[in-house]
Amino acid sequence: MVKLNTALSPRLQTDLIGHQSQWQLLLRKFQDNELHPAWLLSGAKGIGKATFAYQAARYILKANQNNNQFFDTLINQKSHPNLLVIEREVDEDGKLQNEISADSIRKIAHFVHQSAAFPGWRIIIIDAIDDLNRNAANALLKILEEPPKQVLILLVCHGVGGILPTIRSRCCLVSLTGPTVEELTKICQTPISPLALTLAHNSIGRLVDLQKIDLDLFLDEIIQVLQSILQNNLLPLQQFVGSFAKGDLKATLLLDLLSWLSCQLVLIQSNSVVNFVPGIQMTQLSALRPITHWLMVQEQLSSLIHQAEETHLDLPTLYTAAFLCFESPHLLQT
Repeated sequence: MVKLNTALSPRLQTDLIGHQSQWQLLLRKFQDNELHPAWLLSGAKGIGKATFAYQAARYILKANQNNNQFFDTLINQKSHPNLLVIEREVDEDGKLQNEISADSIRKIAHFVHQSAAFPGWRIIIIDAIDDLNRNAANALLKILEEPPKQVLILLVCHGVGGILPTIRSRCCLVSLTGPTVEELTKICQTPISPLALTLAHNSIGRLVDLQKIDLDLFLDEIIQVLQSILQNNLLPLQQFVGSFAKGDLKATLLLDLLSWLSCQLVLIQSNSVVNFVPGIQMTQLSALRPITHWLMVQEQLSSLIHQAEETHLDLPTLYTAAFLCFESPHLLQT
């Protein structure tokens, strides 16, 4: 059984969890000298795309070399001269920048035109291509139009839809999917709650984040706010929504939890709950309204979240509307 050390970054991981068919494809193309110069590694965040990229870099850079430990150490310390990693940088104030600039992409030209320190391949990892601003994307496109020889570009991509079609067309598109619930359970070193597994959406990275908070306590807080709303008391809602600091991990989980909860309330009313034993608070909440109400909540909440993704509604307003949907879903009907 493989155990994943979730404390390590993708660069330092020693094992690749899943993605075996894609891995075998890369090995076969490399061994047959048919390696496409640019691979677009697509899939949801946290499923191991960057780990895949670093494992590919390790394998190729160590091919035909005698001292594997030496080259592993160079990669671990970000000092292998044949490997260039481009990612968001830290500014003068120590803050992580919001995007990857064209200047970062221009480093590729210098990297590929200088003499290689070690014979063989040179590898570029961009993590992630989603972070490129427009000028950076155009700069990358120029490189892909005339890719250098014996240079492999690995592009970590969270959403193919946001990538320029001209870039996609010049890459070997490799779709990666996360591990199954069973695999997640096996590779983690600590027990995982059923709720965490559900909310992880097959993402190892997301599961790591979920384990940093007390999900059961957070769910109880949400249910208490909903109970107050259904009793026409909105003060706890205002206090709850206003309690999130910028970048609060709980805030990123809130809509997922509300959506999951709306489904559970329907299941409780229909006596068909599976794989989850509802607490007394959830059962009491479900009893406050009939199943037809919860079905409407489930439908309208899903619609609200979908619309919010398209309109970029500010988060406090979105969170408030999502909570109020549990009390008056008919007000959101279109």
